[in-house]
This record gives sequence, structure tokens and C-alpha cells, in this order.
Amino acid sequence: MSKNTNAALVGAATLLIGTAAGIIAGILFAPAGGKKTRRMIQEEINKTGEKAKEIYEKIVK
Repeated sequence: MSKNTNAALVGAATLLIGTAAGIIAGILFAPAGGKKTRRMIQEEINKTGEKAKEIYEKIVK
């Protein structure tokens, strides 16, 4: 894999992590109940984990 491809994948991973952090921060500061907020955070964590795994698998190939 070329250096440009690796740089693009690292950039995509960084963007994904930053986006997830922004979403979680938005949820934490939104006026929602505790159970609903925890559920929303868990869903976002699961989505981010799946996407991070996909990106990792692309990097490894």
C-alpha cells in the first residue's frame, strides 16, 4: 500500500473519530433524560467501533 493511501486512511479515521466525539458531546449537552442519553451514546459508540474496525481492516490489507 502506498504512503498516500495510508495517509488517506489515517485522515479518514481521524475524521471519523472527530465526528463521533462531536456527536457524543452534542448528545451529552442536549436536554434529554439519562436513560435516553446513555442509549444514544451506546449506539454511537457501536457505530464508531464498527467503522473503525472497517478502516483498520482496509489499512491492514
